[in-house]
Amino acid sequence: VRARAIVRIMRVSMLIMSDCQETIEQARLSLMSWHRGAAALDTVFMYHNAAYAPLNLAESSRRAWMEMVKLTGVRLLVCRTAIEQRGLTNTQSPFLLGGLADWVQASLRSDVRRCVSAW
Repeated sequence: VRARAIVRIMRVSMLIMSDCQETIEQARLSLMSWHRGAAALDTVFMYHNAAYAPLNLAESSRRAWMEMVKLTGVRLLVCRTAIEQRGLTNTQSPFLLGGLADWVQASLRSDVRRCVSAW
């Protein structure tokens, strides 16, 4: 009788707090490395200054995030409160508005949580 190996896929979520475009791009590349390592990507939450970054992404960077969403199914959330404090009401695809409660839930679902404030 052969024993079956139990494979547990790690879930990863990331909190990004920097609006630096290089930091945002490095975070995306880091997430893709986790994905290639067979981790399941759960949520990216852009908080504080990072909430404004999706509004200023170059088109090539936006396409790279969209491709990552299609490939991995990761949820890209932008802090609703930060956006509303700037008088804005929405963000652009593939980013969705969310709150800290969404981040807490993602953290609870995830095995690995990363916080990126500067790369």
